[in-house]
Amino acid sequence: MDPFNSVFPTARHSLRRSETAIVSEHRGHVLHQILSFTGQSIDDIVNSRISKNIVAGHFKLHRGIVRRGEVRELENQWNAVKL
Repeated sequence: MDPFNSVFPTARHSLRRSETAIVSEHRGHVLHQILSFTGQSIDDIVNSRISKNIVAGHFKLHRGIVRRGEVRELENQWNAVKL
């Protein structure tokens, strides 16, 4: 165990913290958008299994669309036409 890691965090540790903050912020934003779209609240999700399934379905749909977009973007980079 290195005693300096706790006193002086390296760039790698700070990068991980910032990445998780960005991901958490992004997920929170998506959840807020889904709740607004469906007209649900956090209380509805906690108290109703139906509301929970509706919001979970919309979240899975959003996640799938984002992943397909990322895959398409990577495929375009890998298979770029060179002029």
